[in-house]
Amino acid sequence: MHLKSLELRGFKSFAKGVEIEFRPGINVIVGPNGCGKSNIADAIRWVLGEANIRNLRGQRGEDVIFTGTDKKKPLGMAMVSMTLDNQDNLINSEYSDINITRRIYRTGESQFLINAAEVRLKDIHSLLAGTGLGKRGYAIIGQGELEQVLDAKPFERRLIIEEAAGLSGYRLKKDEAENKLQASSQDIIRLEDILAEVKQRVDELEEKAEKAGKYLQLDSERGTLERKILAYELFLLNQELGSREQDLKELAERLLESRQVLENKEKEIKENQERLRIIRESSTEAREKKFHLVTRINQQENEVRLSQERIDHAHKRLTQLNTDIVKYGDMMNKLKQDLNTHRQELALKEAELKAKEREAEAVHNEIVKVQEEFQRASAQAESDRTRLIDYLSLESTYKNEIREKEERLRKNRDKLEFGRTENQYRLQKIENWQEDLAALEREIGKGLSTLEGLQQEKQKLDKERQQATADIARLENELTSTQAEYRGLENRLLTLEDSIKAHVGMSEGVRRLLDAIQREPRLIPGFIGVLSDLIEVPSGLEAAVEAAAGRSLENLVVNDYEDAKVAINLLKAKSWGRVTFLPLNLLRHRPVNSKELEAIKGIPGVLGLAAELVKFSPHYRLAVEHVLGRVLIVENLDVGLQVFKKQSPLLIVTVEGEIINPSGAMTGGRYRERTSPLRIRASYREIQKEMGTVKAKLKQTGSTLEEKKSYLQELDDEAAGIQKKINETLFQLDLQKKERERLRSELDRLRQETSQFLEEEKAAQREISALEKELSQLTVQCADLRSRIDVLEKEIESRKFESDQLSRQLELLRERHANYSDLVEVSRQELESRRQGIQQLAAVKESYEASLEDYDQQVSRFTRVVETESERIKNLEAEKEQLQLELKEIESSLQDLEQQAAALQEQMAGLQETAEDCRKEVAALEDKIKQLEIRKARIETEQKNLLQVWEERCPGESVDEPEEGMNNRRQRVMRERLEVVKEAIEDLGPVDVTAIEELKEVRQRFDFLRSQLEDLQQARQALTRIIEETEAVMNSRFNDFLAVANASFKKTFHTIFQGGEAELIREENEDIWQSGVEIMVKMPGKKRQSLNLLSGGERALTCIAFIFSLLMLKPTPFCLFDEVDSALDDANLARFTEFLKRLAEKVQFIVITHRQGTIEVADNIFGVTMAEQGLSEVYSLSPEEAEAMAG
Repeated sequence: MHLKSLELRGFKSFAKGVEIEFRPGINVIVGPNGCGKSNIADAIRWVLGEANIRNLRGQRGEDVIFTGTDKKKPLGMAMVSMTLDNQDNLINSEYSDINITRRIYRTGESQFLINAAEVRLKDIHSLLAGTGLGKRGYAIIGQGELEQVLDAKPFERRLIIEEAAGLSGYRLKKDEAENKLQASSQDIIRLEDILAEVKQRVDELEEKAEKAGKYLQLDSERGTLERKILAYELFLLNQELGSREQDLKELAERLLESRQVLENKEKEIKENQERLRIIRESSTEAREKKFHLVTRINQQENEVRLSQERIDHAHKRLTQLNTDIVKYGDMMNKLKQDLNTHRQELALKEAELKAKEREAEAVHNEIVKVQEEFQRASAQAESDRTRLIDYLSLESTYKNEIREKEERLRKNRDKLEFGRTENQYRLQKIENWQEDLAALEREIGKGLSTLEGLQQEKQKLDKERQQATADIARLENELTSTQAEYRGLENRLLTLEDSIKAHVGMSEGVRRLLDAIQREPRLIPGFIGVLSDLIEVPSGLEAAVEAAAGRSLENLVVNDYEDAKVAINLLKAKSWGRVTFLPLNLLRHRPVNSKELEAIKGIPGVLGLAAELVKFSPHYRLAVEHVLGRVLIVENLDVGLQVFKKQSPLLIVTVEGEIINPSGAMTGGRYRERTSPLRIRASYREIQKEMGTVKAKLKQTGSTLEEKKSYLQELDDEAAGIQKKINETLFQLDLQKKERERLRSELDRLRQETSQFLEEEKAAQREISALEKELSQLTVQCADLRSRIDVLEKEIESRKFESDQLSRQLELLRERHANYSDLVEVSRQELESRRQGIQQLAAVKESYEASLEDYDQQVSRFTRVVETESERIKNLEAEKEQLQLELKEIESSLQDLEQQAAALQEQMAGLQETAEDCRKEVAALEDKIKQLEIRKARIETEQKNLLQVWEERCPGESVDEPEEGMNNRRQRVMRERLEVVKEAIEDLGPVDVTAIEELKEVRQRFDFLRSQLEDLQQARQALTRIIEETEAVMNSRFNDFLAVANASFKKTFHTIFQGGEAELIREENEDIWQSGVEIMVKMPGKKRQSLNLLSGGERALTCIAFIFSLLMLKPTPFCLFDEVDSALDDANLARFTEFLKRLAEKVQFIVITHRQGTIEVADNIFGVTMAEQGLSEVYSLSPEEAEAMAG
């Protein structure tokens, strides 16, 4: 692993974007003082997670951001990005390159990224732990830090050695485990306190739940008794209703008979309608058949016409075929004549060929004779050519030199042309890359636009999340206020219950008697209750009932007059006052005349009898009707007067409580608002209803709140998804920007190569001009030699004249022989051509014969078409006659069906008249049944009231059958038991039924908390084991590594100082984790002495020896030295650089220096300058430039 590149943007003096590409080996950074060299070291520290800004020579976090100059404004962000080559997988990661980026904004926000994924500072420390680059690493040594290593506390040296030993990750895990252990201990203490409180609450709820259980048992018995009593009352009412239903049944039977007659008539009508429908359908079917027959007849006629057209076409085709047969017969005869002529010509050409072959053979014999004479002349000419060898050899030398010059000239020209082609390719590449760069710029623009869209979407989601959070807060407030409202209603209900129990608003006698009965239920065995408690007055009618009944609402209802006597005697004995009793077995009620009552109810504004408007149990009917049975409730006084004028015998009461007595006396006005038992009961019921509404609202609000919380979670998930997209877009933009920089760099390189080629082109042109001059001189010398050779060749030529004549004669003969050979070959080809022509004519003849045969077949086929279509026309004509006969039959049948339909319609008219008479009779019976049902409805109204009471007490359940053996006496016993149960319930006092469920919930919470406590205790034990195991591993590995490090330090120290002794000694400490490491040294020729007494150079070399000893054992990905060589003299500097070269094979070094000796061992050199005041720039340098820059 090594550092590949470092990118700085806005960090300290590096305002412009700077990217330094480091390579393995020794990388040296030089530059004058104050140019910003050490800012590179600070940038590396900062990106690796340095949290103490003072170690970066700053006071606050934003001090690392470029602060601006006189000419350049301050920046708002600083960024450093480091790329590590991880090919050797030193860091266990799926990436071969690991990019670590850190950003800070002037607003105080900061970011850490690993390969474009946002992480925490802790993640970077964990990633680099054990590599030497961690928090306590030894890979970066800055200015003055050599002294700090020696002056550091022993424990700090131990941390450096642990980093080298790869134990820093273990220490991080150990510290993290100890923090978790401490947090777990705090959680256990808090949980134990909570458990104690919950246990106390469980004990309290167990007592309440036991009381609630007794209440629920008694309440269940009360409900069962009330259910049985009510079921028996409904049974009695059903029996009373049965007789009315019998009458209704008889009338229904008569109605059924009349309906049967009507049904028979209607059935007969329907049967006739069905027959009429069938006749009409048959008529429709006949019409359809008629239509189809007409259609088919038309189709037959079309088919006949089509067949006739096919016959005409076949006749025409037969005529054409006969004409073609005659034509092809004539062509066949002519072809036979041509074939005979060609065969005769072929025989003549074969005779001519033989004559030409004989002439060619005669010329060949003459060539043989002349060739013998030519060979003799050639031998003489060969001797003459030998004389020219010397001249020709010299000429060859000149020509070779010319060719060499020409070759060099050609190569230079080719090289120049190739360079121009390559330069053209380079220019094309520049153009293409410029287009790519423009496209990349567009992509970056799109990416920025996408990023902006995502950020806007994120902002929109954030607003929705804020709105959802506000809605949740609002709903929680609403839920709290509704809960408060519910508790307020609950308190009011309890207050009203207390008022009911205390008999508020009743006379003293009633209150005293009721108190006595509560204390001793068997005091009056047949006591039922106060009348006001036994009725339920509809909302809005309380004033009317109170005005009409007055103190009668305090009347006590008892089963028997004996019970009333007992109570009266008690009142007299105790002097408690007077009370009115209503014995159910003694009361008599004179009902209102039904006809008069119906007439009165028909008056607008009349609400009805008070006894019918209030709700009560049928068992108390006599008591209610005694008090309210002759009280008529109306809307207002005007309606009451209108009723009174009808001479009504009823007590008339308005809704507001105004009274018109049967005598005509009127009572009115208004009391101050007072509390009455009736109003207390009404308020009690209203609050119960209101509590039901509030409870439903609580449930709805809670449901809405949960939905909002779920919606907020969905928004959070969606926001996280968009944030992920934003991060991915930022990562893609970062890659695109890097690609843009790479393209720009490549374009600069190509432009530089183009400039270099233009210089090379000028040099090539100069060399070509020199070669052309030399070639011209050689050409002149060669021409002079050529003239001398020509003179000699003329002399030889005269001697060769005879040989040339023979040669020409021989050539002529050869040409003649070739001509004869060509003529023979032409004749042979012509013969072959004629043979092929004869073969082609034979093929044409065969083709004509095949065509004639095909025509004969077509004639046969079209003849068959004529015969087939003629036969088809005959068949179609016969089928058409048959269809016309069928058409006449259908037309006759259609006429008969229409006559039958007319007869049926006349018959149906008579049946309709008879059915109408039956309908009138049925309507009369239905009217009688309706009148009877109205009378029955009055009975059912009472039944409905009882059923309503049943529904209120047993919602959703059907009415039970009366218990076997149930009678009035047994019903009375049940009522007595019911009163006992009610008294027992009242004796329990306030009961919290919810305590049972709350106890379950609190017990569940108690069990859950106890389980959590056990889990935390187990987790604490597990963490303790982990810490102990980690400490054991760390102690063992540290001791082993310390021994190896000590040996390495001794060897390195001895090598650097060429003698002396050094040792790493572990401190003795009770806490082995706080024990540090001391450095003991003995310089060559000196006694062992304190580190403080060493010279500056000795201290620096000792520290360097310590660092190098660790690097040899555990090489780091890279090592940065910031002017650590400044205190070394030349001899010690040479030792320092020698170790650098030795370790450079394993470790990548980055050295910031001014020393020439260090620069000389560099593999790569970078220069830092300030071309503009306050702005640092980095360049790659040659060794000479580096020495000059370092001064």
